Amino acid sequence: LISSVSYYPTSTKGDARTLKVYMATTDKTEFASGSEALDFNEMTLVYDGTHSFVAGSWNKLEFETPFEYAGGNLVIGFQDATGAYIGTTEFKCDSKANITLCASSDGSLPNPISVTNDLPQIVLEISDVEVTCAAIDGKLTVSNIEATTANVSWTAEAGATYQYQYKIATESWNEDLTTVSDGSIDLSELSALTTYNVRVRRYCSDDDVSFWKSATFKTPCAYDDVEIPWTYNFDVENAIECWFRPVASTG
Repeated sequence: LISSVSYYPTSTKGDARTLKVYMATTDKTEFASGSEALDFNEMTLVYDGTHSFVAGSWNKLEFETPFEYAGGNLVIGFQDATGAYIGTTEFKCDSKANITLCASSDGSLPNPISVTNDLPQIVLEISDVEVTCAAIDGKLTVSNIEATTANVSWTAEAGATYQYQYKIATESWNEDLTTVSDGSIDLSELSALTTYNVRVRRYCSDDDVSFWKSATFKTPCAYDDVEIPWTYNFDVENAIECWFRPVASTG
């Protein structure tokens, strides 16, 4: 089973993107033209959610539906379905001819599809362990996101037990787990203007846990009451994101 894929962005705008990842196997060893692209409807949708890419580190997308790989040439379809252009996210790539297809559009589904020599570097998480503990049904929902707090919820089954973790996106997962018995958790003591990863899995026994369901979110700026006059030296990383320039009306 393939349970996740990781990409390495070298630059990004940092905004949350709506992503879909598809997988399939094929007999093809290369693509002569864009007309040979596999139809997403004929592939397995393994990830459908939002993610805020963080540049300079591996970004993992935990699959909602692990892909059962039985051999052959693996095809991965990556679709940004946000529907709004905010700039380009650059990924670390290798140069490989006739292996990658690419298309882009600010409106309708992209067309035409062209062959590119840029093959994104990825890391796949593969396991041959049979998992019998049922995963969470549906997606994680992150709501009420404030500068230091957020709520994470999911569809819980009566009597089920769950484990969760959260971290700053640029850090690694540790072994600390928190156990809950309902479908909602409140995260606190977060840092403003910071991207976080959160993941939840069902716990059946010490030897039987489900695959993770994950989500990514970014906390907004923290606005505190100040007294005038007030000075600020902008020595906090990314602090400029919390400022805006009002435009005076000329009418």
